[in-house]
Amino acid sequence: MRSWLKALGRGDRLTLLALPALLAAVHVLHDRQGGELSVQSELNLRFANRPSLTVALERYPKLRPPLYPSLLWVASRVGVPLDRVNEALLDLTLLSLLLLLRRTLPGVNPLWPTTAYALAHFNYTNLQQFTGEALFVPLMLGVLFFLWWYQRSGSAGALAGLTATLALLCLTRYFALSSAVPLVLAHVLLLSPGSRGRRLAHAAVLILCLVPVGLWMAFAYRETGYWTGAARAAPRHLPEAVRHWSELTTLPANVRLLAKTFFVDFFSPTKYAAHSVVTHPYRLSPFEWIVLGVLVVAVLAGGAAVLRAWRERRREGLSGVRAWVTASPASLAAEFLVVYVTLTVAVWTGANNDPLYTRFLYPCYFLAFLTAFPFYAWLKAHPPWRWSRLPFVILLGMFLVAQCVRNWQAEALPVRFME
Repeated sequence: MRSWLKALGRGDRLTLLALPALLAAVHVLHDRQGGELSVQSELNLRFANRPSLTVALERYPKLRPPLYPSLLWVASRVGVPLDRVNEALLDLTLLSLLLLLRRTLPGVNPLWPTTAYALAHFNYTNLQQFTGEALFVPLMLGVLFFLWWYQRSGSAGALAGLTATLALLCLTRYFALSSAVPLVLAHVLLLSPGSRGRRLAHAAVLILCLVPVGLWMAFAYRETGYWTGAARAAPRHLPEAVRHWSELTTLPANVRLLAKTFFVDFFSPTKYAAHSVVTHPYRLSPFEWIVLGVLVVAVLAGGAAVLRAWRERRREGLSGVRAWVTASPASLAAEFLVVYVTLTVAVWTGANNDPLYTRFLYPCYFLAFLTAFPFYAWLKAHPPWRWSRLPFVILLGMFLVAQCVRNWQAEALPVRFME
């Protein structure tokens, strides 16, 4: 055992020793957070308590795919407390992040960004609810891993893993059908190794990921007359307390709520982006004004570095563009992040969903980590000026301060509106 530890690098030994403490911290922070449960959480808990899975599926509203409540049902049958399911999914997410970042952060110990994500208070406010986003995040990480592996090797094992994980992702949230599936198909058809015929054959295999969710959607259509279980664009009749929501699903409102949700969840020291916060006027504290200023400086510094790198690539020619796009999990995460937020705004503008808030954007927060920290590592190696990394370090410090203060308070905000 001692010789095996010596064979590891110093960073790996530190990670191995710190990991149990990190998971223990997750357990404590998860248990500290409380609050009222959403309507969907109550539905999923009732699903888990049904006497049989067949009865649970028959009585479950067909508005959403059934994989997550089915996981709760299985957990209840094997004796796992339901409030430990989401905690275990977060542990799985952290371990996956650690492994992916280990291959993406040259010169930076992946334990630090993984710890920062583990301390993020938005994990515990979202995972306190029993909704499919808890499962969507580790499955999306699985999609990223298998796509990266497939692009590097083109192997049948990577393709099989990618197809299976995508199938599970689609059975967790319908949103995967419009975001993850098209993006993965585009990579397989346009950027994967091999001949055109091989890429077409592999794309045909990948389409099999739609079979399980297709069967569920056919079941929903037979019962409701809608493939997704309801008319997604029909007018809604909202209760008086949330009547103002009808004005918060236009394109400008969705863009504003997107930015507001990200900013509050990442940098507010007192609130998280519940509906009761983001759908009402919000005043920045002095701390948040400073964050906003540092954020502007960081964007300018990052933009300057990217512009310089782009000019260098232009001088070198375009032969390296394909490798630059598909080189690492970080570049894939950036693509998934852009697609996720863009389609979220587009879908929410045309559908009759609730306004954007923390739960709807939580599945892409880990993508921001997988993009930001490798970008920082790249900036460290290609600084446009001497102090260009300083705004990012300050921003990370302010993020940790905001998250730790919120974890300490563990305030449970009303789900929909302030009383």
